Amino acid sequence: MTTVTGPRPALDASAAALEPLVAALLRRAGEQAAELVRAAEQEGAAAVADTRRTVDAAVRAAADQGRAEGSERVAADLAAARRRGRARLLQAQSAAREEVRRAARQAVRELLDVPGKRERLAAVLRDALGDAAQVRPTPDGGLEAVSGDGRALDASVAALAGRAVDELDLGALWTTS
Repeated sequence: MTTVTGPRPALDASAAALEPLVAALLRRAGEQAAELVRAAEQEGAAAVADTRRTVDAAVRAAADQGRAEGSERVAADLAAARRRGRARLLQAQSAAREEVRRAARQAVRELLDVPGKRERLAAVLRDALGDAAQVRPTPDGGLEAVSGDGRALDASVAALAGRAVDELDLGALWTTS
């Protein structure tokens, strides 16, 4: 996430300059997230169907052993099946979220490799903090800038990608209507 310390500079021009980057990141991350969610939902549905078949077989066997014993087992098996299905869905959602974050970081790296983009980002940082700001690369391939009075902007790959992903409503991908 981009962080500003000290007095808040006017970032309207800077924000406007980054809008195409953020829009591209959001669009790409959204497309990838939607595909991952579709795959996770299909996998979750298949897992639930498999579990239901297993539970149905267990129910038939339990019915043969007696109604009282059978209904207790059915309830336990169904509860266990629901827990397993929920666990699989949560794992798939977590994997999808991480994949979106990874894809966003990769997209930022690729955009910063486009001729002129890194220089434009450096210019945006200097515009925000002043021409005397020290702009230097970050270990992950982004940039950071520090002004003479200690104000700082983090435009690392992680910060830029994190900000873009945080603006996505990934939770909406998990809900069904």
